Amino acid sequence: MTNRGMFLTMLWGAVFRRRSRAVMAVVASMVGAATLFCLAAVCIAVPQQMNEEMRAYGANLIVTPSDAERKTQGIDAKAMRGVTALVSAGHSVKSAAYRYESVRINSAPYTIAGVDPHAVKTLNRHWNVTGRWPSAGNVMIGRDVADALGAKVGSRITIGYRASDNRSSSSSGPSDASTSESAKSDGQGSSEQDSDEQGSDEQTAGGSEGNDG
Repeated sequence: MTNRGMFLTMLWGAVFRRRSRAVMAVVASMVGAATLFCLAAVCIAVPQQMNEEMRAYGANLIVTPSDAERKTQGIDAKAMRGVTALVSAGHSVKSAAYRYESVRINSAPYTIAGVDPHAVKTLNRHWNVTGRWPSAGNVMIGRDVADALGAKVGSRITIGYRASDNRSSSSSGPSDASTSESAKSDGQGSSEQDSDEQGSDEQTAGGSEGNDG
């Protein structure tokens, strides 16, 4: 009998003579494997879930003009750079600024956000993006909006801007003249921002991200 045959004979003999120990060893191995799987799932899912929950609350810092008269004129870019510098002063804090505007695409109202793509990508690594992150002159739209518009990666979208849509106070006067801009869709992604959010976060340069819904 070879060494391998003798080893197998001893192994099977030990298993059949001590069945309870063999069963306990198998059960212990299964429990250990299940525990490792659960820990790995928790380590991956918990940070993603925390990010999604925090995003559901909206921006941590919202910057708006101090008086109603200046709200129609927008926010001074120099002041916004100062706010961004204050936020970035904390080395342990990561931030991404959004500037929201109400726009119209095919006469339907949507909310668009001007962002710094690199900063947003750093904070939202869990987003599932088809295509690539946008650069200047391009937009990234949510899947629901893409389905509604019939848009795909590389499609060209005409975005119309009407100043009256971005005023907080209602007016019964004539409508303001609208402007439009054509932008190329650079990608489609998942976004947790609600479409009814108003106001402006920190102003940044970069591409724009369309919200789901």
